[in-house]
Amino acid sequence: MVKVLGYLVEDEKLLQYGLHMKLGTDEDEWAKHNTIIEAATAIFLRGGAWGHARLVGVMVGGKVRSCPALASNDPNDIHFFIPSQEKLERFKKAMMTDKDPRWYNYA
Repeated sequence: MVKVLGYLVEDEKLLQYGLHMKLGTDEDEWAKHNTIIEAATAIFLRGGAWGHARLVGVMVGGKVRSCPALASNDPNDIHFFIPSQEKLERFKKAMMTDKDPRWYNYA
């Protein structure tokens, strides 16, 4: 089973962050989705993980949840590898958490 290393985050939290940062709107579902993507992108940029991290779906308790992910255990995915401790620390700051990322089942 493919797993990804990252953080669980509610789409609503990403949406609110995106709205606060004026990265988009919530006028309809399409706009909300785009604002969520822009918010994740802003976090990846601030965390020094742009081009390396991905916003993916993971399975937790039988439900699909959003996960800004930094790595995968998939040996065929050569561009999605575990970052250095320095990069992990920078990304933790961008995620505004003291917790380390965890492994989740890729959805």
